[in-house]
Amino acid sequence: MAGLRELQSLAAEFTPGPLLVHADVMKMASFVGPYQGKETFLQSHWDLLQELAQGRPIWLPSYNYDFPKTGIFDVQRCPSQVGALSEFVRRRHAHWRTNVPVYSIVGTGPPPTYPQEDIFYPFGTHSAFEQLLTQDGQLLFYGAKYRTNTYGHYLEHLGNNLHYRYAKRFSGQLVTKDNKSQPVSVEYHCRPQGRSMDYGFDRVLGDLHREGIAKVLSSENSPVILIHGKSMADYYLARFKNDPYYLLDEETRNWVVEKVQQLGRPFCLTDFEPAEATRAAG
Repeated sequence: MAGLRELQSLAAEFTPGPLLVHADVMKMASFVGPYQGKETFLQSHWDLLQELAQGRPIWLPSYNYDFPKTGIFDVQRCPSQVGALSEFVRRRHAHWRTNVPVYSIVGTGPPPTYPQEDIFYPFGTHSAFEQLLTQDGQLLFYGAKYRTNTYGHYLEHLGNNLHYRYAKRFSGQLVTKDNKSQPVSVEYHCRPQGRSMDYGFDRVLGDLHREGIAKVLSSENSPVILIHGKSMADYYLARFKNDPYYLLDEETRNWVVEKVQQLGRPFCLTDFEPAEATRAAG
């Protein structure tokens, strides 16, 4: 496992932009000393991340997957469902939380801005991920596996590389931080329902590492990975031009290519589920 000194040396490569952190704090327990209770443990990790960031904005996923089922996203009350640190920061330290159902983000510094708040495209134009790219941001996998990377879904959109997913819209009510309720919709591309789909995360990370885009300081059990958002975008888009199925693992690729060739077009919702169906997918 990478030591604290190596982690601090990695911080020297941070850009001025936002740092999007995917965290699994249990994998990083040795960085913060003996366990003295959950709140103290999480606070120690947050203190370390702030020390490393040196005033840079820190963003964390604060995803909550209930909206497609309940039709309600309460910005203040819906917990993060993607890790203890994310939920701790949401409750205790975040300056803001985005109003995006399902794929909200919490953080410090200036928040992402949106041209309209009646419909959101979490991985599309004007999304937080687009702003991460334009602001020269980076991704830090702090104990988390590379497979937790959702920035890649934005790059699939950016490269118009969505042959194997389909757009789906979910509508309901947004309860803002001011406790005001308003209609809202969220649209993103889902995995095909009823079919096994996975990405070749280990292979892709290996490619990024060999290209010098991913800085990896860890063992397999405790990943510490830093990736420059712009460099990753350039690499993904170049690969998509030569191979639109580059991200998929071999098993998924085989059935997807066969299905797309049979259809003669990219997937659409009715290829896999009724048009009126709603579900959460990522």
